[in-house]
Amino acid sequence: MATYPPNQPIGVNYKHITGAGTTVLRTVGGGILQGAVLNGAGGSTALGMSFYDTPATGGVSSSTLIAAAVPVTTDIIPFGLQYGVNYNTGLTVVTAGATIDITVIYK
Repeated sequence: MATYPPNQPIGVNYKHITGAGTTVLRTVGGGILQGAVLNGAGGSTALGMSFYDTPATGGVSSSTLIAAAVPVTTDIIPFGLQYGVNYNTGLTVVTAGATIDITVIYK
């Protein structure tokens, strides 16, 4: 298997997130937001997720927005979103809905 840097596998990272809140996924440098999968809703109909190019919760604003809030309904779960977009300083996701269950895929 190819590696870069040496002895580090090439691939993607993922983070499973449940519940509403702000989650910092990457605190230093850039990368690629590959996509997200909405795994479940737990019966809630008011769900959403937004992605920001910022390494801290305090940097969440319209100027750092990568992908706007994605409102979802329970009749389309599960589903995946493919982004393939670069971020430069860090990656933060804001989730809405107490019962949201997502997996974010990123490099």
